[in-house]
Amino acid sequence: MVDHNRMKIALLTGGGEAHYQIGLLQGLVEAGVEVEFIGNDRMSSIMMTYGNHVRYLNLRGNQDPSSSFARKLGRVFFYYLRLVRYAASTSCVVFHIQWENKFRLLDRILLPLYYDLLGKKLVLTVHNVNSEERDGHDGPMNRFVLRVYYRLMDHIIVHTAVMKEELVAAYGMAPGKVSIIPHGINIAVCDREGSPGIARDLLNIPLHARVILFFGTIDEYKGVDILIDAFSQLYREDQSCRLILAGQPRGKWRGLIESMVEQLGVGSAVTLDLRFVPDEVIPRLFLAADCCVLPYRRSNQSGVLFLSFAYGLPVIVADSSGCSNEVTDGKNGIIVRGGSALQLHDGLSRFFRSELHTHSANSRSEIRAWASRKYSWTSIGALTRRVYLDVSD
Repeated sequence: MVDHNRMKIALLTGGGEAHYQIGLLQGLVEAGVEVEFIGNDRMSSIMMTYGNHVRYLNLRGNQDPSSSFARKLGRVFFYYLRLVRYAASTSCVVFHIQWENKFRLLDRILLPLYYDLLGKKLVLTVHNVNSEERDGHDGPMNRFVLRVYYRLMDHIIVHTAVMKEELVAAYGMAPGKVSIIPHGINIAVCDREGSPGIARDLLNIPLHARVILFFGTIDEYKGVDILIDAFSQLYREDQSCRLILAGQPRGKWRGLIESMVEQLGVGSAVTLDLRFVPDEVIPRLFLAADCCVLPYRRSNQSGVLFLSFAYGLPVIVADSSGCSNEVTDGKNGIIVRGGSALQLHDGLSRFFRSELHTHSANSRSEIRAWASRKYSWTSIGALTRRVYLDVSD
């Protein structure tokens, strides 16, 4: 049993998605939850001050991807060692796991069993039900390990009804052990009321251009190749169109994108920012754009969707993507029926004819207001606290 008036939990972030963690932390503190926050160097640099409500433990440390293999291996080893020691020493009963760390068998089987042995109650937020399937690397062993992992949890949080349905149908989870809690809007990136004109000037984009944004990590399932093909068709019809591609490419995708842009002859109309985009650059991208396109082949949900809504930016998504469940066609975006370049081109054309674009000032204001209500971290914190209480009783 726990003291309902003074609850303390451990938030195990795995060093992932700092912006999401900061929003959740704010909501939990507002809900009266004390948090032991396990983070890394990057989270330490943007951590908000909450006085006695938060104890910040930088167990993950540096995660510089340019370090040598030996250095990375040493960092991970000592992180796991610190994590094991922490788990044995903390008075927190509820462990809220946000992302895995590094070695999936250890993270999905051994650590949960260890936490259970210590008497901890485990809550897991599933941001993607099966990321290997999404990335095209799924197999029987992965699905078996995931099934065991999910069964080891006392409760699971997902962001959409579709995700809950998949957990129940494909992994045998009891519906009562899965809660749907929305993904909150990004509060760590500021300057949402800045000037689109200044943003476009900084990006060297004409003021009256029609600007399409893709933002986020670039991989096969993200469908950026579909977007470039669709954009090339749109550009041939209207040379005022511009495309911004901003995000870190994985593997071969940098070369593929650069080659495709050149071959299709749209290089002068495409702004490439192929890197991990710093926080200070993000506002100008979203302020400069008329819409954000999520041309995903496969995805349960996306933080980019909610970041777009935070800026009041309409989104264009395929109906096959889980993101489409958060979009009302014509109100906060456009749903494309199908996933081909031609269908995406038609969706983009429809957007630029719609009131979402022709009355953009009003639509962006309405989307911001709606998102602030629906995806409030205050309500998310209260819902998450209820989950903690349920697993503790």
